[in-house]
Amino acid sequence: HKAFLLQELFPESFAKVNETFQEAFPAVREVKVHRFHPAALDPSTTEAYSVALVVEELGVDRLIFFSEMSSGMQRFLSFIVHLSFAPPGTVVLIDELESGFGVNCLPAVTDFLLSLAPNCQFIITSHHPYIIEKIPLRQWKIVTRKGSRVRVLDASRIPALREGKSSLDHFTRLMNLPEYEEGIVM
Repeated sequence: HKAFLLQELFPESFAKVNETFQEAFPAVREVKVHRFHPAALDPSTTEAYSVALVVEELGVDRLIFFSEMSSGMQRFLSFIVHLSFAPPGTVVLIDELESGFGVNCLPAVTDFLLSLAPNCQFIITSHHPYIIEKIPLRQWKIVTRKGSRVRVLDASRIPALREGKSSLDHFTRLMNLPEYEEGIVM
């Protein structure tokens, strides 16, 4: 229903949904929301209808319904639609961002989320090298827990992270710290 509202009331935003989705899935010609009346109802009525999110794909002679899409397509399309409604200051939690996304989709997902970062705060966990490399070290926060005591540290406070050539190198250094076995205590 959110996608339908975007399509009908905010066509520029819905065009951006299409564009963003097509960056990850170039075979998709168009994302649409179809409104239809259940067969038992008179089609002239406007009171009751259903909506279906569909895509037109090159080489496929019928519409592909949301329920028929791959899990990565479904997840990315859901991200795009739901985050199109996110007001500035929204905090979004995503555990294991890469889960369910193929290698063709992960760059588009990461770029999409980074494009929203000035207005939204993302708390993301990941072990994927692509994502680790895309997020600047100055934005990393290290969350530690010992019992019920939780601390959040800037990455700059971890001495071993002051050296290194890449974000992936920093991540490897972090994972190999002897303190990591029991948690970093500062």
